Amino acid sequence: MVSGLFTIDVDLSGSQDIPEPQPIRDTAQAVTTATADFRDQVNDLCQHWQGMDGVYEGPMKADLLAALNGPHDDAGSTDDNATTLRDAADILADEAERLREEHRILRDVTIPEEEQRIREWFPGPEQMGELIGAMHGSQIRLQREADRIAEDWTDAQDAFSTTAAAIDRVSRWTAPHFDYGSNATAVGEATQLYNAMQSPFADGDDLRAFYEHLATMSSARV
Repeated sequence: MVSGLFTIDVDLSGSQDIPEPQPIRDTAQAVTTATADFRDQVNDLCQHWQGMDGVYEGPMKADLLAALNGPHDDAGSTDDNATTLRDAADILADEAERLREEHRILRDVTIPEEEQRIREWFPGPEQMGELIGAMHGSQIRLQREADRIAEDWTDAQDAFSTTAAAIDRVSRWTAPHFDYGSNATAVGEATQLYNAMQSPFADGDDLRAFYEHLATMSSARV
């Protein structure tokens, strides 16, 4: 008897390329770690910026002290978005793990067991018609299971994509809290002068340069 006679042809291509789950989790965690570090750096910068409260008294002081409120809020939003993305990625990874295992069981256990069951049942050539019917029925049932695994993976990817698409992109879709472009030079120079003034090697010239620069800044530039 030809062994291929009892082979059930099931198309498993729809689920054979489901990725390993751990790289998904690792990548998502790396993103959240990076955004958390960025948030902490911005928070630290904002705290240092507020140190000007004790050294500067002059026009637009309140606006100057609030100049980094926008970046502070953006950094927090970015971190929150990364957490949302990580949670969605964790769900995707869980689905990948589950469906990879279901694919493996179907391929390595269920299909071979069904082939063996039919092989043991088949009494002889006189029941060839019944054999064909049994093989066809098993093929349909197992193909439905293979298709269901593939569809579940497609649904998992769609759910992840929907979550990712719904995340606010602070830098692209949300109006900036201040004009990063026109203020970058003025605020950046103020930061450099402030840091120089705070240096243990600072002298009167550094202090004067800082205050002179602040005097040139209008509310529009701050």
